Amino acid sequence: MFIDGNLARTNGGIGLQATAFASYVAEGRLESPPHPHSEIIDVMNTIDVARAAVSSGGESPRV
Repeated sequence: MFIDGNLARTNGGIGLQATAFASYVAEGRLESPPHPHSEIIDVMNTIDVARAAVSSGGESPRV
């Protein structure tokens, strides 16, 4: 497990994220356990739907 107390302490949230990412790489993981690829794709799809709704003047787009 990768541990860098200085990075987490000096850079706040991004330091914690970088430390977690380094741990996943060191473990040979291909995705983050708390945020698997399927969840990230779902979030991106939600953002796409919201973006389309905003650009269409508020009408709900068909997905």
